[in-house]
Amino acid sequence: MEKIIINKLSDIKKIRPETTVKTYTVGKGNSLYIKCRSIKDGGNLSFVGRYRHPLTKKQLEVTIEGGDIQVEQNKVKSDLTIKGAKEKWFSIRETKIYELSNPRRIIEGKTLEDAANEYLKVKSSEIRLSTVQEYKRQFNTTIYKYLDRKTPIRELEWDNNGHLVDEALKKIREDQKNPQSGELQRRCKCLLNGAFEKAIDLKWIARGQNPVVMKKGHFPSHTPRHYPHLEWNEVPSFIEKLNRYSYRYAPQQILALKFIMLSGIRVGAAVRTKWEWIDKECEGDKQVIYYPAETKGIKRYKKNLHRHHFIPITEEIREILEKAKQFSTNEYVFSKILEGNKDEHLREDKPSKVMTCMGIVNSKGEQVTSHGWRKTLMTAGKSIFGRDQEMLKKQLGHIPEGKVNQAYDFSQLIKHRRKFLTEYGKALLDMGLMI
Repeated sequence: MEKIIINKLSDIKKIRPETTVKTYTVGKGNSLYIKCRSIKDGGNLSFVGRYRHPLTKKQLEVTIEGGDIQVEQNKVKSDLTIKGAKEKWFSIRETKIYELSNPRRIIEGKTLEDAANEYLKVKSSEIRLSTVQEYKRQFNTTIYKYLDRKTPIRELEWDNNGHLVDEALKKIREDQKNPQSGELQRRCKCLLNGAFEKAIDLKWIARGQNPVVMKKGHFPSHTPRHYPHLEWNEVPSFIEKLNRYSYRYAPQQILALKFIMLSGIRVGAAVRTKWEWIDKECEGDKQVIYYPAETKGIKRYKKNLHRHHFIPITEEIREILEKAKQFSTNEYVFSKILEGNKDEHLREDKPSKVMTCMGIVNSKGEQVTSHGWRKTLMTAGKSIFGRDQEMLKKQLGHIPEGKVNQAYDFSQLIKHRRKFLTEYGKALLDMGLMI
């Protein structure tokens, strides 16, 4: 193609979109161009400027604002003349080169909020959207309450005002309803550490200047709270109360609680069980309930969203499902009790409320909820029924531990789990459990 010389705006009529992107110069030595995109890309014309990064020498391109060009009926229309485009480009180029020649000037404008946002961008590729939103809420409602979000990140370096971060974390703990519990402080500490580590990666602050110390002993220790559970010899007393006072609660509540007892599934997934998930095939066996990995309560990170969960259906579980049909009004096995509820399924707190309202406590005097039943199943499965821990963990919905197992172990052990659940369910019936 012959070279096109453009000295005035009307010369742009000579440019025709090609099958590939072509770029044409608009003057010598000015680094100003007219970019003609391919027909597939719209065939648009616009003024662009090119320059080299003053430090890396990499060529960069900037589309000049207001520099779109239209050719209609052999007439050229543009908000900029060639002279105007040159003047605007010279101004842009001068500003860009000045900024890039002084990277510290840009870094000095970065704030704590900027670092937090960059950290959350990375985390959003690893964890679910709901968890990212929870992290954002933690920053907005707690951390920024004690640390100004617009504080320049360099002012919080260890050698500058790093003590401000320590003081903020201490206040977060002191202002809790129960200062003895350091869970909120621990979460905020981890989020701040992630934000500062990301700032170090971006060279916004120097390495070794992270003001958050993750070593044990730097802050008062936090004792993880585990859900209390019933020992196997305490189960008959609970079942006797459940049978006696079931009439006080909605049938969906009682059936959902018994379903959790028989399967060991988390309450969040139990109340979201859908009819369409029943009798899906797994390992050649259709007698299972299929739970997609995205289901709340299954607890999967983004990297494990291909690991779905399956519950073998025993006679007792099948009977629960059949009885639930009488009370289900929608796609969920355990549908909502009251009109006006936000969700169409049973609320997550309803199965546990049965136990708390009955005053179910263990031998230690601890209040037991439905989630604690998972411990009962695991403990009894090992000590009473002599089952393998890996099989029990699969029943509870845990993914294999270790990178090798996660890469190669996709077994569900449905037959082994059904055999265990059958014996386990029969034992609960022998204790008096009424389906």
